[in-house]
Amino acid sequence: MADWRRETGGGFEMIDPLLVPTNRLARRWSRPGKPAMRIVDHGDGMAVAVCDEESTPSLELAQADRVLYRPDGNRLRRRLCEALGLFRSKVIAAPLPGLMHVGEWRPEPAAPVPVCLAIALNADDLVRLILDANALHEKQLVLLTLTRTAWSPRSDSVIACSSITLIPVDDVIVAQEAMWVRSPAWDAFTAPLHGGVPSQAHACDSSGLSHEAASASPVKLGRPGEPCIVRGSTKMPLTDGQHAVIAALIEAGAEGLTKDALEAIRRSARRMLDDLRKDSDWAAVIRMAGRTNGRYRIRM
Repeated sequence: MADWRRETGGGFEMIDPLLVPTNRLARRWSRPGKPAMRIVDHGDGMAVAVCDEESTPSLELAQADRVLYRPDGNRLRRRLCEALGLFRSKVIAAPLPGLMHVGEWRPEPAAPVPVCLAIALNADDLVRLILDANALHEKQLVLLTLTRTAWSPRSDSVIACSSITLIPVDDVIVAQEAMWVRSPAWDAFTAPLHGGVPSQAHACDSSGLSHEAASASPVKLGRPGEPCIVRGSTKMPLTDGQHAVIAALIEAGAEGLTKDALEAIRRSARRMLDDLRKDSDWAAVIRMAGRTNGRYRIRM
């Protein structure tokens, strides 16, 4: 549990309800930036974490400290369906990491699109899960990953030859107090699937934007982590948060986004925009609301 708290940081309270204890106990006590400590079991419910390098004092641990936790697939599936407006699957949730059927997205009642979740251990593992998902579903499929961490050129090439739409959860769901809320980015990712078949008018580029929105914008986004082009000038790669905010503004077009809609994508969205506007090219294309009930836009 200490690892979960550390790795999820401020998002722990959103993750905590999804965790369930296993019947396994940790054999090593991890420490950020340092070698893990070996756990010596005393057999009376107590144990000691020992540093073999003798650079750190031993640490007494109760059995409750050592219990390993895992995400509950059914709880995770329920939260995803509630946030994304999916019809929940009744298939028994598969153990994670791995491939789990989440439910169906129904833009039209007669054309449901299955939605699965892939939690991969690394980039090669994600490619395997994509191939497995493609073998199970001959038609359109939405495949969720928690983040883009395991995405790679190889997974991109496999996706390009399949009927799968790959979507990172942290781009399309934001936490608002005790709730998960769908962000406008979901519509950008799923636009090609309306009617159950890809639409030329709504086809998306590698950044998840429709080609129509991407071609009209003075900002050319690549994938997160790649340089972008603003008014013809190449800029440093955006953070994942900045990328999600700018992508949503581009997709919103001339209508723009309200403060609430903007902050539904990332709570610190306005600060991100202020930081980008320190660059003259970004300042020229980002239009801040400027007044109450105003809208945020990318100038076309």
